Amino acid sequence: MSELPDRILLTGFMGSGKSSVGRELARLLGLAFVDTDEMVASRSGMSIPELWERFGEERFRELELECCLELSSARHVVIASGGGTVLDPWRRELLSRGSHVVNLSADVESLLNRIEAQGHRPLLFTADIENRIAELLAEREPVYRLASHQVDTSYLSPAYCARQIAWYFGEPRVVEPEEGHYSPVHVIHGLLRDPLRLDALLPEGRRVFLLSDDNVMPLHGESLCEALALAEREMHWLSLPAGESSKDMQGLQRVLSFLAESRAGRDALLIGLGGGVVTDLAGLAASLYMRGIRLLLLPTSLMAMVDAAIGGKTAVNFGGAKNLVGSFHLPDCVACDPRALATLPDAELHCGLAEVVKYDMLSGVIEDAPAADYAPASRGDLPALTRLVERCSLQKCELVSADFREQGPRRLLNFGHSVGHALEALSEGTLSHGAAVGLGMLCACRIAEENGMAQADNEAILRRALAQCRLPEAIVLPEESAILGRMQLDKKNRAGGLRMVLPVRPGEVMYDIEVSKAEVLSSLEAIRP
Repeated sequence: MSELPDRILLTGFMGSGKSSVGRELARLLGLAFVDTDEMVASRSGMSIPELWERFGEERFRELELECCLELSSARHVVIASGGGTVLDPWRRELLSRGSHVVNLSADVESLLNRIEAQGHRPLLFTADIENRIAELLAEREPVYRLASHQVDTSYLSPAYCARQIAWYFGEPRVVEPEEGHYSPVHVIHGLLRDPLRLDALLPEGRRVFLLSDDNVMPLHGESLCEALALAEREMHWLSLPAGESSKDMQGLQRVLSFLAESRAGRDALLIGLGGGVVTDLAGLAASLYMRGIRLLLLPTSLMAMVDAAIGGKTAVNFGGAKNLVGSFHLPDCVACDPRALATLPDAELHCGLAEVVKYDMLSGVIEDAPAADYAPASRGDLPALTRLVERCSLQKCELVSADFREQGPRRLLNFGHSVGHALEALSEGTLSHGAAVGLGMLCACRIAEENGMAQADNEAILRRALAQCRLPEAIVLPEESAILGRMQLDKKNRAGGLRMVLPVRPGEVMYDIEVSKAEVLSSLEAIRP
């Protein structure tokens, strides 16, 4: 693994895939993308073939040098150079200084097919294109070999090649329900106050619509708007009352009205800045407005960074049931700035740690070295929190990619939520989502133990983890009949029966297990004071 540089420079022969791979790589890494040939065409007001034909190679090279000079100080960018740009030592020095240089290559057959598909190339004005390609390749090969990283793109998709390059900087966090349709998840320190980094992350388009809440907007939203204004983005924003009360049909209507009254078009970008309530609302609104607009999520709570903002599930509460009305809508990307966690109240920080414990139970690392981060993370230790966000967000990406529509293993993520959602709803705001999920996991462990399913002391393991995270292990319970009533509304139920996620041991957890009302009531003893 290597630190992400200011620039990534792609070199290689025409047709090697610099532009197509570069765009995919930029999106995977949350960077801007620039093609030097496209810059030249934009500045000249004509296509490259037309420029060559009217003014010759000399004028093309003059404009190319201007672009190289400008890009030599660019940051947070993937640059696709022209096939011959790096042959000149001065241009090569301008672009490669401070850059990670990757050379893309392909066999002659692949190059020929791509060049013919793309059409007219000035340096190939010859009847014998294949021999001309071979001559140029032999001439340029010594320079192309100077790159620190070589990737053969023959017969491979741009997305696959981009993934190979991205691996050099760490395992990409990507939700990919189907090939070519994906949503990257980035962890970027200082993002929310870095205009250049923010601008590089956002897709093209001037008009940006921001949704936040009254807690987050003063802390991060105002500086975010200022940062994007510096990047010449036209900002429109809406702030809702903080908390679960905004996550309903009325809150959704306010977001949709905001978009309509601001005359957002189908090319609009909606940014959700906040915790799980805001990211859920932004996701559902983006999926509905004009049948779907672009979405970028900037989670500011630990709960949202490790779970709620990732995976494309969006919903609002309805009729007393949590998340009853919703949709699946993948964001363009999710970008987490761990420094935002420094502004979280302790209770909110501990709330998110419950989801971390859930992931670690699913993966089996709950008693291993990573669990040593629980206690320091509960005190706001930034390195520990960053490690938890990186680990859990990657696991969420993998689970969602395998089962985007929640027909199978994605249901594992509901561990602790069946009883937890009921307790949360009945508490009328006095019990946080994370605390409720932690208690729900203890109940699930008790059911698995009492029906003979458990093969480890899961309840004791979880209690130790929850204690380290400073989460409650017991509460004064509401009426048992009320708990069962709320659980009947759970979306995981089938044919009137209660379905739950139950642990066998750390790393082996089963979903869609039918449980009786008696088993649920008995399990409540695990969390009774």
